[in-house]
Amino acid sequence: MPEHEKKTIEELFSPDLFQKVSSICNAVAVSTNVKELLEFSLQLTMELFDAKRGSIFILNESGKELILKIAHGMKVDEEKEMVKRFGEGV
Repeated sequence: MPEHEKKTIEELFSPDLFQKVSSICNAVAVSTNVKELLEFSLQLTMELFDAKRGSIFILNESGKELILKIAHGMKVDEEKEMVKRFGEGV
């Protein structure tokens, strides 16, 4: 598939999709390290969508902000957590 074409949802409903989702679910069951689980999940999700950049934000305890936990392909200061309130762009 050329780089400029994006996969449609129909193209994603394939054995590859189910295999990757199954791998993520299995990792949840056996993982003892949250960072490794997020890394693995983001990697498989980016592969599935042929993405060059990706990130995972986690909802904070108050339920009002998203906190960046992991990113690939972006310039993010790892020392500083990125926080987004609902309604702000990611």
